[in-house]
Amino acid sequence: MFAGPQTLLVDWAAGPSNPGSGAETYRVSFYLAHYVKPYIVLYAYDHSKQQGYLYVPGKEDQSYRTNVSIVLHGVEGHWFRALPRWEDIVRPMIEKQLTIS
Repeated sequence: MFAGPQTLLVDWAAGPSNPGSGAETYRVSFYLAHYVKPYIVLYAYDHSKQQGYLYVPGKEDQSYRTNVSIVLHGVEGHWFRALPRWEDIVRPMIEKQLTIS
């Protein structure tokens, strides 16, 4: 299991953790400095747990090859708990996008 430092995205130390079956799921892409292509994750929010989750695409997923050319974590293909910093940034962006659509 990846045991590196905490990041903006994922609570790596907690290990894989699945969102509830009723969680809303979104595809989120963002750019990292010095890379032309976006890094893509799935984001799910479980209202009952008030917790967000991120899926780091695995080998069978379309965005895997691009993602691992940017960052390889060694735990791709699993859901992880999102960190509060991610929630603070991404949830308002998603809510804004939903009101525009």
